[in-house]
Amino acid sequence: MEVQLLVRSSSEQASRDYVFPIKQRVVLGRSPESAVPLEGTSISREHLALELVGENVYAIDLSNNGTWINGNRLKKEERVQLSSGDSLELPEYQISFHIRHKGEAPAPAPEQKQSSTVKVVVPSELPPTRQNPVRQAEAVPPQEKTESKSLTLLEIWTLLITLLAIGLIAYYAFLVS
Repeated sequence: MEVQLLVRSSSEQASRDYVFPIKQRVVLGRSPESAVPLEGTSISREHLALELVGENVYAIDLSNNGTWINGNRLKKEERVQLSSGDSLELPEYQISFHIRHKGEAPAPAPEQKQSSTVKVVVPSELPPTRQNPVRQAEAVPPQEKTESKSLTLLEIWTLLITLLAIGLIAYYAFLVS
């Protein structure tokens, strides 16, 4: 059994088409070992797992920023069975999921300006993944997602030095007067 993922990024106009065999578990995210490399500050190194159990493929959310299947948010570590044609949403990404059996033609891609197909080789023996503790999260509909910007270390240091300089100037002005 093979999985076909049509990945569309909100920052790119073209979609990428990934086709790979699924034997046990495949992890999507920012990690260099990911079968489908995703970028973005809201994407975790291990964001979403696709797991084969019998003849069924399941999606498991491993992230803090969320994954939506057909508009419904998954709880962290929640396992949901996928069907061919399901839509997966990750922050800044829309993924169309299809199951392909041997000899079956690829699913048709929606209209797009450019498309590239990538054949992914997934090793049969995957390293064990870190098990995260299960935490309950409230379901948030996709329309309520908010962007949050985290500061880099350089921005934090610049802010601290600026505040220190302002404090020293105020203290000096107080001593002079």
